[in-house]
Amino acid sequence: MRNKLARRKNLMPEIEPGSFLEVALAPGYYTYARNLDGLSRFAFYDVLSSESFTDIRLIYNCSLLLTAPLLMPEASKWPIIGHLPLVQDQLSTVYYWRAEPPPFIDEKSQELIFSPDAQYFLVDYTNNTPIYIPASPESLRGLPRQSLYLPEFIEDKLRLHHGITPQGGLRAPVPLKQQPLW
Repeated sequence: MRNKLARRKNLMPEIEPGSFLEVALAPGYYTYARNLDGLSRFAFYDVLSSESFTDIRLIYNCSLLLTAPLLMPEASKWPIIGHLPLVQDQLSTVYYWRAEPPPFIDEKSQELIFSPDAQYFLVDYTNNTPIYIPASPESLRGLPRQSLYLPEFIEDKLRLHHGITPQGGLRAPVPLKQQPLW
């Protein structure tokens, strides 16, 4: 809440395309994200650090783990640590998945339930133009569904990928490609 109020009072910068954000996954564990469009698209880097980075060039050179659309006001909980202008490189293409008919969430188990005759698509979202490519569910593992997410949901997925708990403990990592469709 403090970050939202500070931004409203212009004490903190606004998230804009190219902004780097620090994501605290647990006490003493950090990863980093970058805004891709000034709106809801974010890239998350495949980095986990026990220290807060101050040189964003170190983050920029890391590989991307995933891209995900976030609810923008909630993303402002993460502090902006720097900015580099976006260039037409790997950050201009974002991949999601989609099923028709769409899955629904089981109220009891909170799991996604898919229709047996669902068709699956890889959504290649290049330069704000979606292209739908037929795909198998297995090939879509590790990609987010075409939807908006809360930052806490993405934090949970990243903690599971890196093998840490919200309290900073260690557990067996589950790479994104091995996690169920989400």
